[in-house]
Amino acid sequence: MELADSRDKYKSLYENEKEHTDTLKRIIKNVKENLEGTYEMSIYTKSVYLDEESIEEILDLLKEIK
Repeated sequence: MELADSRDKYKSLYENEKEHTDTLKRIIKNVKENLEGTYEMSIYTKSVYLDEESIEEILDLLKEIK
């Protein structure tokens, strides 16, 4: 019984960490895509500019990190 309890405990910990890792990967991917789009625009405009919407989107994504 103790072995099963330990297994369940570690399985739960693993699932929580996997969920957290998946969330971080999603956030990083979205921020990267947002910044890459900004960088691509900067090639043409010769300046880097993040509009208010982009900044808010990035900040909202970062708020998900707990």
